[in-house]
Amino acid sequence: AGYFEAATTPGLWKHKWRPIQFVLIVDDFGVEYVGKQHAEHLASVLKQYHDISEDWEGAKFAGINLEWNYAKKHAERTCRLSMEDYIRNLLLKFGHPYPSKPQHSPHRCRAINYGAKVQMSPEEDNSPVLDPGGIKRIQAIIGALLYYARAVDNKLLVALSTLGTATKADCDCRSITALPILMMVSFVAPVIWS
Repeated sequence: AGYFEAATTPGLWKHKWRPIQFVLIVDDFGVEYVGKQHAEHLASVLKQYHDISEDWEGAKFAGINLEWNYAKKHAERTCRLSMEDYIRNLLLKFGHPYPSKPQHSPHRCRAINYGAKVQMSPEEDNSPVLDPGGIKRIQAIIGALLYYARAVDNKLLVALSTLGTATKADCDCRSITALPILMMVSFVAPVIWS
């Protein structure tokens, strides 16, 4: 049929001469084309081998909601990504209540002592070491937020990286508690709950 996988981008497929390309994630196809006849050609090829459903609006791909703005000027065109119920469901899954006050940063910051000539280093962390179950729980929360952060809200990536590094196997895990995770979820929650 003339379709081939791009050599440099796994999951991106193109056609030899048709102005069409698509990405494939498990069973979701995201198709970019010029001329509806080329998209219909791809659909007819797929229908020979699989039962497929078609969404010509392109409103959802891989669990991500897409809101397209096809403005006349190219510079004004946008595609807004969202996962409307993802954070709400994540809060419910991990038993995190709605935050009473907004958290404006996904990363824990040391308090600044304004006017001091020397900023003191933080006090030693004497919190108890997490048990393997606690580490697994935090890793599960990090993994769930990482999916959201990579797909929709990249402001969380630095904090997730820091927390993920702290849960590595050779860490005594004193510095990692559920608080930064819950702070991070609280950071995202007001937007979702409002």
